[in-house]
Amino acid sequence: MHDMADEEVEEEVVAFEAVYADECTIVQRWPPHVTVTLKPGTAADISVQFVEAVLEIKANDQYPAVAPAFNLKDTKGLDDRRHAKLLSDLHAQVDELSPQPLLLVLAEVCFELVIYSILL
Repeated sequence: MHDMADEEVEEEVVAFEAVYADECTIVQRWPPHVTVTLKPGTAADISVQFVEAVLEIKANDQYPAVAPAFNLKDTKGLDDRRHAKLLSDLHAQVDELSPQPLLLVLAEVCFELVIYSILL
């Protein structure tokens, strides 16, 4: 990995940690492998928490030149159709935005899509 790319990815992982704090786990810093629990703002009140998902993002040693792999785990409140749509929409975003750092972008887009899925 080149020094510039190394620094850029390290900054991205630090920013990811800062933004998602208690909701994320940094499994590995290089190549980045992170998870983040995404749930609506009402999630503190379990009685109104209907949707939740854990987004796992795993890059290879060519990241960010090569887009990371990702998956939704431990989903709650997403039927198979919504789960598939969410993954499809995320793949479309990756195809559109790659190659660039995508950890924060993927998490934010996934969060918005999880929120949107409540409205469907």
